[in-house]
Amino acid sequence: MTAITLDRQRNADTGGTVFTVLFAISFCHLLNDMMQSLLPAIYPTLKPQFHLSFAQIGLVTLTYQLTASLLQPLIGFYADKRPTP
Repeated sequence: MTAITLDRQRNADTGGTVFTVLFAISFCHLLNDMMQSLLPAIYPTLKPQFHLSFAQIGLVTLTYQLTASLLQPLIGFYADKRPTP
C-alpha cells in the first residue's frame, strides 16, 4: 500500500467519528437550549402553585441565568485544560 492509500483509509475511518462527536455536541446544545426555555414556559404554572409574585419569578430567572452565565466559562476553561475524548 502506498502512503496516499493509507491516508485515504485513515481519513475514511475517522469520518464516522467526527460526525458522531458533532452530533453529540449538537444534541447537548439542543438539550441546554430546551432547558433554558423550559423555565419561562412553566411560569404560569409555578406562579399560582407556589404563590409567587412577579418579582420572585424575576429572581428565579435572574438566579438561573446568572448561574449559567458564570458557570459556562468556568466549565469551558476546565474542559480546555483537561481534554478527554
